[in-house]
Amino acid sequence: MVTVLDVLKDLAIAIPTIMVGTQAITAAIHGIFKIENENINHAISWVIAVAAAIGFVACNGLNFGFEKVWVNYVLGGVCGLIVGGMSNGWYDWPHIKALFDAITNFFANMRKKDKQND
Repeated sequence: MVTVLDVLKDLAIAIPTIMVGTQAITAAIHGIFKIENENINHAISWVIAVAAAIGFVACNGLNFGFEKVWVNYVLGGVCGLIVGGMSNGWYDWPHIKALFDAITNFFANMRKKDKQND
């Protein structure tokens, strides 16, 4: 039986490994093929991250504890999408950057108001 602690341990190993591997492989592909289109670079990084996460599931390095094997692979793929976005993709896209900036500005304004009230 897989516990939540086991899943967290697996994720603590898998996530940094996938992030570093995704960045290294994407940079190598970018350097070899001289790809200048940012959208293609993002797509490559996400495909590599998903493949790495599914590879972790296939090699039993990442197990979410479900009896049906396909559920583990789907969750591994979702984990790969999230990690791929974290490693190479989200903040570079204008709409995502605008969302992060709006959240940051909202909390920054709240802190300024709190300091002014003190």
